[in-house]
Amino acid sequence: MSVEATSPPARQRVCWLHIGMHKTGSTSIQENLVTFRKPEGWRYLTVADGANMGQALYKMFGTNAQEFHWFKKQGKSADQLAERGARLREKFHRNLARVPERDVIISAEALSLLDEAGVVALRDFLAPYFSVIKVVAYVRSPLGFMNSAFQQQLKHGKTAFRFAAARPKYRRRFEKFDEIFGRENVILRKFNPAAFPNGCIVADFCRMLGIQGPPPDQVRRVNESLCREACGILLAYRKFGSGFGVGRTVVKENNWIVAALAAMRGRKFMVARRRLRKAMDMDDVRWMEQRLGKPLKEPVKAGDEFVAKEAEMLAISGASCAEFAAKFHEIHGVRIPSRKIPKGETVDPRRVAAMLEYCRRVARRHISAGESAPGGASLKSRLKRFPPARMVINWLDGKLGNPAGGQGKSTKQRKFRKRRKSAAASAR
Repeated sequence: MSVEATSPPARQRVCWLHIGMHKTGSTSIQENLVTFRKPEGWRYLTVADGANMGQALYKMFGTNAQEFHWFKKQGKSADQLAERGARLREKFHRNLARVPERDVIISAEALSLLDEAGVVALRDFLAPYFSVIKVVAYVRSPLGFMNSAFQQQLKHGKTAFRFAAARPKYRRRFEKFDEIFGRENVILRKFNPAAFPNGCIVADFCRMLGIQGPPPDQVRRVNESLCREACGILLAYRKFGSGFGVGRTVVKENNWIVAALAAMRGRKFMVARRRLRKAMDMDDVRWMEQRLGKPLKEPVKAGDEFVAKEAEMLAISGASCAEFAAKFHEIHGVRIPSRKIPKGETVDPRRVAAMLEYCRRVARRHISAGESAPGGASLKSRLKRFPPARMVINWLDGKLGNPAGGQGKSTKQRKFRKRRKSAAASAR
C-alpha cells in the first residue's frame, strides 16, 4: 500500500498591529525593536524616519487626517496630507513586499484613536499580505493613565489643571478593533510592570508575540515623564505664555523647551486621586474591566506626594528656573541671560512664562535660519547626552524627520553664522 507524500502546511504569515494604548511603554517597544539588528522570522516595519507609525498611518488611512492634532498645529491642509498619504501607501506596499516570508510588527499608539473607517481601510490594505492580522495592546488603569496623559497634554498645549480630557476612553479605543478584526484576534493585556520579566515592557511584549527580541542587557529603558517641577514650569508657560501656536515651525519651537524640561530632575509628578476620580467615566471603566476580565486598580506607593490644586503646581522656585536655564544651555548651546531667570524661593509664574517665551524666540530664530543650535548641530545630536529628553522629543514629534528642523543647507548655515550675534542681541 503506497502512501502519498504530503507537504507540511504552509506557515501562516502574521501581522502584529501594536496599538498602544498611550502611556504604556510604547516608545520603549518602538525604539528597541526598530534598532534590533538580528530579528529572526520577523521585521519591525516603518515607512518614515523613526519607529512610531502613528502620523504616517493617519496620513495614509485617516478619514479626516487634517483634524489630527499634530497636523492642525502645523497647518497642514487636507490636500497636502492626501498627497503625502498616497506616496506613503506606495512605499508601504514596497516595504511589505520586501519581506514576504517574515511576520511584521507595526506599532502606533495613535492607531487606537483612528476612526473606524480608517481602521477598515488599514485592514483591507494589509489583508493581501498576511494570513492573519493580530491586534495587541496594553491597558493602563484609569488613574495612572490620566496622571500621565495630563503631562502629555501639557506638552501639547494644555492650559489648565483639569482632567476630563485625559480620560482613557477605553471603549472608543478598543471596541472597533474587536468588531473589525474579530475579538479572537485582539489581545489586550493589563499594563502591570511588576508582572513583566525584570519589569521590562519590551521583554513582555516579545514574549506575548512569541518572538526573540533584544537581549536584556541591550534594552534601553525609556521614560517620557516630566518631573513635578518641570510640569509646573510648563503649566506656567501654557497658562501665561503665547500658546502653542499654529504653523510650520511651532512643533520644533516647543520641542526646544520640552527637551530642556525633560532633562530636569525632581519629584515625581502625581495628581491627587480624588481630583482624577471626579473626572473619571466609571461606565467606561466598567466596560474595560469586563472586556479585560480583570479589575483596573493601581496601588498607592508609600511616600508618594500628590498635587491637588493648580496653585501647588504654580508654586515654582527660583532654583527650578535656574535648573531649566542650565539644561537649556547644555542641550541647545544658548545661554539665558541672568536677568531673564526668575529668582527667589517662590517666583511669579508670569515671569516664568516670560523666560520660556524668550527661549522660544531664540529657538524660532535658529530654526528659521536653518540651524537648530549654534554651529549647526541638530537638536537630535545635542540630545545624545540626555537620553530621557531625546526620547520625549522622539515621541512628541512622531519620529518624522529631525524634530528640530535638521541642519539645513550649507548656504543657510553660513548666512546664519553671520547673523548669529545680531539675532541674539535682538532676542534679548
